[in-house]
Amino acid sequence: MTTIAADKTGMAADSQAQTSDVKTSVQKIWRIRGWLIGVAGSYNEALEVVEQLKRNTDLNPLEYLGEHVTRAKETDFLIVSPSSKVYCSDGGGHPTPLMEGFGAIGTGAQGAMVALHMGLSPADAVRAVKKVDPSTGGRVVMRKI
Repeated sequence: MTTIAADKTGMAADSQAQTSDVKTSVQKIWRIRGWLIGVAGSYNEALEVVEQLKRNTDLNPLEYLGEHVTRAKETDFLIVSPSSKVYCSDGGGHPTPLMEGFGAIGTGAQGAMVALHMGLSPADAVRAVKKVDPSTGGRVVMRKI
């Protein structure tokens, strides 16, 4: 599965994906028109939404997710705006601003949130979770806003 952590400076994710038969590496963070979009959950749903975001230039990603992604019930999104605001959308819900200025999604979200509360960077939070969450693995990827 996944751990994605973000704060006002950027977003980090592990790169591991798994099915019942195989582990592989996948992209989990996209930069779309200056926004960082991280995905956890159904990778097929996530890819469909990302492709729609890339094609639909009329709305910024936050507006698009809020208005058009109600059917992505098995996908969570973590979003950092170009102005460094952090939002979370779970299961197709409207993106919610995170007042702490940081957040996490995926199987390792709880551990990442503890690490972020303790002052770790998003990348270090994901690295910490890799030590205890068997669904978080591979290379840690960090994208600055």
